[in-house]
Amino acid sequence: KKEYTAGSHTLVAEWDLICKTSSFVPLLSTIFFGGFLFGVYTFGSYADKRGRRAAYLWSFLIMQVGVFLSVVAPSYAVYALARFITGFGVGAFGLIAYVWNSEILGPDNRS
Repeated sequence: KKEYTAGSHTLVAEWDLICKTSSFVPLLSTIFFGGFLFGVYTFGSYADKRGRRAAYLWSFLIMQVGVFLSVVAPSYAVYALARFITGFGVGAFGLIAYVWNSEILGPDNRS
């Protein structure tokens, strides 16, 4: 059995993700990008219907809630949910920022 020293503050050490549960570590990236996918899909149409500013602020708030939850997560499941929420917010935020900036820039300056 592998043991970690008492000063290790990693995901693997925190929730003992070794041996049988070691596949949960790369799964977090998949969960994040799954949230990213849903964030882009959901907030793309939301921004078109409700406006860029409202969508921008909501996506920022969702992203911050996900980050806060990941900081205080007591278990792997809560941390994975927080990563999904963070990915959702990041995907929405990135899309809205890109589209909003291209609208501000104007059609003459777009490539």
